[in-house]
Amino acid sequence: MDKDTFIELANEVGNSVNKSFPDFYNAAFNVPKDQAKVIKCAREICATSAFFIKKKRYAAMVYDEKNFRKDTNVIGKLKVMGLDIKRADCPAWVQDKLEETLKKLLGYSYDTSDILDFIRNWRSEFMGFDPWEMGIPKRINKLTYYTDAFKNRDKVTIPGHVRASINWNNLMGTFNDRVSSDISDGGKVIVCKLLKNKFGIDSIVYPYDSAHKLPDWFKTLPFDLTGMIDVAVDSKLENIFGVLGWNLDMVKFDSSQGDLFSEE
Repeated sequence: MDKDTFIELANEVGNSVNKSFPDFYNAAFNVPKDQAKVIKCAREICATSAFFIKKKRYAAMVYDEKNFRKDTNVIGKLKVMGLDIKRADCPAWVQDKLEETLKKLLGYSYDTSDILDFIRNWRSEFMGFDPWEMGIPKRINKLTYYTDAFKNRDKVTIPGHVRASINWNNLMGTFNDRVSSDISDGGKVIVCKLLKNKFGIDSIVYPYDSAHKLPDWFKTLPFDLTGMIDVAVDSKLENIFGVLGWNLDMVKFDSSQGDLFSEE
């Protein structure tokens, strides 16, 4: 079935449901048919391919959306629902690469080996970033409340990214940093994991717009690169593509070290 024929079929399915609904609504709920007509369905998208993980978690290569063509100059429009690509805690660069990967899966004639090789290349590129560029974006709420609780040693569970914000503010004082911006309620930050250190902290943040002017004391901290790559990249890959049964562990190594595309 070609695209235009499928659109006609999908539209007719919607029209048929709308015609039958007033009778159903009247029989099931005793609603007058003239009132039942206000509820209607509409055909949303037609796609050349789709990738379903579970309910409300999918991606589709859309060529028609509500009777507007999306494939005039391109292969289509990628629609993503409920995947990590849309999460605010996914780094923007990683979001873009995950989107490119989905487009290869849904829109082109790439085989599995091509896609996994593409993932391995951009993951390797990410590993070359400065450590603080691998952090996770977060929004800080109730920082004042948690800071007071921390100082008073109250028995309160402090969210990890909020604790990391307290760590930034405290270390600014420790290093007598009067140039950097402190973190305040409602601020947007980047969260970075740390290895064992003399300060006894396992994470720290920095203000979202300060990547280009970070203090030297921050840059010399022992960043947990493995942990940060796992959170920013590997967990996202598993959440999205793990259902396909690909051996995603092998994208972490050079292809000469093993079979990238084995099922085991």
